[in-house]
Amino acid sequence: EAPTVEDVDPPKDEDEETDFAQEIIAINSILSRCCYLLCSANLQIQVVCCETILSGFRSLGKVGSFRKKLRGESASNPLLPAIAEFWPSIVARLRSASTSLVSVNRITRSDLLSIRHVMATDQEEGPSKASLQVLISKLIMIISELCC
Repeated sequence: EAPTVEDVDPPKDEDEETDFAQEIIAINSILSRCCYLLCSANLQIQVVCCETILSGFRSLGKVGSFRKKLRGESASNPLLPAIAEFWPSIVARLRSASTSLVSVNRITRSDLLSIRHVMATDQEEGPSKASLQVLISKLIMIISELCC
């Protein structure tokens, strides 16, 4: 059967179709949750959050580019407010991770001579050097993406 007039949705306004308001709200909501989870003690969660933040920023940038093509320079770019809102969390996590990496690398002479230190290092549950390096590289990827 052919759809009746009642079954067909009324045509949307062109601005509604190209504004992407609902998508921007969804992306910003995801970014907000990811920035909250950047403080998690689990480095794997932090790395996944960094990857998600990067994807969210890229998506917002694409929406901004699309709006600019349609409406010219006067179109708002949803990426800029997102950067302003989430930048402090990203910088704080980068500082914390780099401080942790420095402390993991720092071993005193007395530590090297201590058998206790060797035994404690084997059972250490702190973040590994490799995990911290991955986290820092993901954070730097976010920053480099925003600088392009």
